[in-house]
Amino acid sequence: MLVTPELIERFWGRVRVLTPDECWLWQGATNGGYGVFMASGERWYAHRVSWVIAHGTESPEPCTRHLCNARGCVNPKHLKPGTHAENAADRVRRQRETRRVVLS
Repeated sequence: MLVTPELIERFWGRVRVLTPDECWLWQGATNGGYGVFMASGERWYAHRVSWVIAHGTESPEPCTRHLCNARGCVNPKHLKPGTHAENAADRVRRQRETRRVVLS
């Protein structure tokens, strides 16, 4: 993704920025509660775009994990690179597991 001043302005224009330690919630399009942003002709999760803007590069790991429990948060202080296994463990620990057991 090519980060330009215009992209940065367009991105942060869709974010409710609060104090540095609070969740900064995405105000644009969402998918499953996660923000979605078009950049370089592709759909990106907004929290991944936030990481790229803050760090100048994509996450070194396959996932950009939330340290908070808010899918719509794009505060770079609340994001951390990680593996799919770490991301799944976060979901379980926070009781956000999406699997459901149907009893008959």
